[in-house]
Order: sequence, then structure tokens, then C-alpha cells
Amino acid sequence: MRYYIAVAGHVLEAEVDGGAVVMDGTGEVARLAPEREGPAMSLLVGNCPRRVHALRRADATWTIHYRGRSFEVEVADERAWRIRQAGGVGSAVAGREPLRAPMPGLVLRVDVEEGQEVAEGQGLLIVEAMKMENELRARASGRIRRLHVVAGASVKRGDVLIEFEQDDAPQDEGGGR
Repeated sequence: MRYYIAVAGHVLEAEVDGGAVVMDGTGEVARLAPEREGPAMSLLVGNCPRRVHALRRADATWTIHYRGRSFEVEVADERAWRIRQAGGVGSAVAGREPLRAPMPGLVLRVDVEEGQEVAEGQGLLIVEAMKMENELRARASGRIRRLHVVAGASVKRGDVLIEFEQDDAPQDEGGGR
């Protein structure tokens, strides 16, 4: 199974096969095993053992302590990563690009309407895929220009769900606020 690991501004791909992990297709195999006590884990990369402390946070976020340094690490499987990249849970991508379906599914609920102002991170709609509900959120603050779906609609991956108004209007230069 493929996972994406975001740490210190970098994203790594990891292929997991049983207890072995291959990072970024390098062929170097890593193994992670809990130690008997506490949050310490043994990380074996190739033949080089490392001792790390791992503390699981909310969702798929971990704090990793290694050699006196701490790292915030986010781990997502391929499906969750695609949802985030398409504007799903946790997305912080700025812009007014249309919200597109990250996977095929069924729109269960639409929580906004045309003309409504939304805040970054606000829930917009729920899409059910593979018997899981996925809340899609606003990637930036703005106004909804057009809804392309209603509750009960089937969508394909990449379908436009919501369009946002663009900031094309000229700025008021008269000094008024």
C-alpha cells in the first residue's frame, strides 16, 4: 500500500509491503517496531538501527523525537492524500479554483448555497465513496458563484462541484473603506 509522508516541508512516498517500507522508490527498506516500554520505537533503515520516540496526535499526525530534535509528521494513505490535494479535509491550498470531486461517489449533503460567503476550512459538502463519508472544505475564503451538484447526485472523479467568484473587480482607489 502507498502512503504519503509530509515532514519539514517535504513529501515522501512510502510503499508498505507487510512490515517493510520502501521510501521514494530507493529500494532501501525500513522497518519500524515498538519497543517494550513507552513510546520508543526501533527504526531499522537498511542495517542501521535508530531509536525514535513517536507520539500519535489527532488524525494522522505524529510527533517524532530523534537525536534531540522533534518533527511534526503527517501520514496519509493514497486515497486520503488525493482528497487533501483536491480540497478535502485538512486542505490549506489557497485560491479560487473550482472544487472538484476527488473520487467517484454520491453527494450526501450540500451545506452551502450560491452567493454564500465561506471561510477557509469551512465544510461545503459531503461525498460518500466506498461507504465512507468525506467532507470537502473550502480551500480559501470567498463567495460561492455556482453549485454544480445537489444532494443525491452521483459524481465522477474530477467533476466540478462548486465554482467560486474570482477577485477580478478593480480595487477602490478613493481611500474609502
